[in-house]
Amino acid sequence: MQPPSTALCGYGRSKIDVVGLLYLPVRYTSTTVDRFPFHITRHGENIMGLDLFLSLGFTLQDNNGARILQVGSHWQQSRPELFNGLGCLTSFTHKPLLDHSVPPVVQPLRRVPLALRDGVTQELQRLQADGIIEPIDASPWVSNLVIARKE
Repeated sequence: MQPPSTALCGYGRSKIDVVGLLYLPVRYTSTTVDRFPFHITRHGENIMGLDLFLSLGFTLQDNNGARILQVGSHWQQSRPELFNGLGCLTSFTHKPLLDHSVPPVVQPLRRVPLALRDGVTQELQRLQADGIIEPIDASPWVSNLVIARKE
């Protein structure tokens, strides 16, 4: 087994704990892949990726027999406006389930550095204008804003 050559991520960009890389032959009926890399993980089950799927001669086809390399939905073609930008769920109030035996935490305020203050204010105003965030008057739980600059 060799050290892992790439980092793997799962759904939601969660890191997959790869222990190592193992090259093995794979055979399905009369098709053989002499040296295919298997990523050995600490937890979970092995997944056959599209690269092995295609190497063994499998194909995905739509109803008309056309080859598919990217899986999607017919809704994406018939209603593209539903798949662009951010969605908005209306007539719904999020009410998280809380363990009432845990007392609410109010973190002390950390001031935004003066050099970043204008940019943070502009971004918060943009998020509010786009309907992503909304102001509230009070909450029993308060967490600090974490600022990370994208370069």
